[in-house]
Amino acid sequence: MKINFAPGFKDSWDRYAPLRWWKTLRCIPRKAKWKWQRMNRGWADCDVWSFDNHLSRVTRDGLRYLRDHHHGFPAACKTDKEWIEVLNKIIDGFDAAVRQQEDIDLERFADLEKRKQESLKLFIEHFDNFWD
Repeated sequence: MKINFAPGFKDSWDRYAPLRWWKTLRCIPRKAKWKWQRMNRGWADCDVWSFDNHLSRVTRDGLRYLRDHHHGFPAACKTDKEWIEVLNKIIDGFDAAVRQQEDIDLERFADLEKRKQESLKLFIEHFDNFWD
C-alpha cells in the first residue's frame, strides 16, 4: 500500500523538524505533573477531558488482568469457566465503548452501542464480584 502525500508535505515536514523537538521538550513538565496527579489521586487533569473514555480503558484493562490472574469465582457463577465468560462479555462491551470514541464508523456504531449496553448491565449485576 502506497501512501500519497499532498504536494509539498514532505518539504514542510522537513522544514518544521527543528520545532518538533521543542514541542516534545515543552510537554515534559505537563506530563510529569499528570504522572504525579495519577500517583496521588488516581487520575490526572487531562483524563477528565474524555473521562468516559478514560474510565472505559481503565475498567477494560483492569478486568482483563482480573480475568487472567483470578484465584476463584463468585457464588453467582457455578464454575470458573462461567465467570470467565461473564468477564469476557463485560470486557468486550468496554472495548466497544473505547472503539466508539476512537472510530467514528456510523455503520458499526449501533452494534458497538448494543454490546456496550449489554456489558454495562452485566457490570452492574456483578459489580460486587470484582475481587480477587
